[in-house]
Amino acid sequence: MNKHRVKIVIPFFLLFFINLVFVNANEKNIELFFSHERGFYYETFTLEINCPIPTSKIKYTLDGSNPINSSTAILSNSPVFVQVNLNSIVNRDLAPGFIITVCAIDSDTLIGKIVSQTYLFPEKINSLSRDNVVPGSKWLQLGSAHDINYGMDPDIYNNANYKFQLIDAFKSIPTLSLITDLENLFDADSGIYINSLFHGDKWKEVLP
Repeated sequence: MNKHRVKIVIPFFLLFFINLVFVNANEKNIELFFSHERGFYYETFTLEINCPIPTSKIKYTLDGSNPINSSTAILSNSPVFVQVNLNSIVNRDLAPGFIITVCAIDSDTLIGKIVSQTYLFPEKINSLSRDNVVPGSKWLQLGSAHDINYGMDPDIYNNANYKFQLIDAFKSIPTLSLITDLENLFDADSGIYINSLFHGDKWKEVLP
């Protein structure tokens, strides 16, 4: 089997500045309140998420999965307070970005859109996007039939010509958060990285 070399730089292939909508759910236009806007941060903080419906509950994930059917989803009364701490790997992989995907539920019914917020810590990119270290157990493992290279290259961030410019460089480029289940990347039959040489209409899918 031919090897296809893929370079994945963890900080910037899944980034932000949009709210990703998974489903429309129903006609109710319930908007969740987030105490912190998505964007760049430098210190750990407590994120408050609130729903204006008093009887509602908040359901969320920290690994990018859909909270409606994810085994890692957490259900809590509204408001919910989440510690945005990159050192925690409870229900998330170690990475310089913190993704939370949230919905509101009332009487077991989804009452608004499922949205995601991404918080990126540029000063943590070099230390938490580790060179040739698999981010988590569900990611494509090193040494598989497909060549893959994770993380930031130390030859870059330790180079005297670049290392003092990297933080400003990270913040200066346009960034976008695209959140998807990992099987859409690495599944043997349908993953777009595993099957990177395929193209055409059969590889296009309209999401709900």
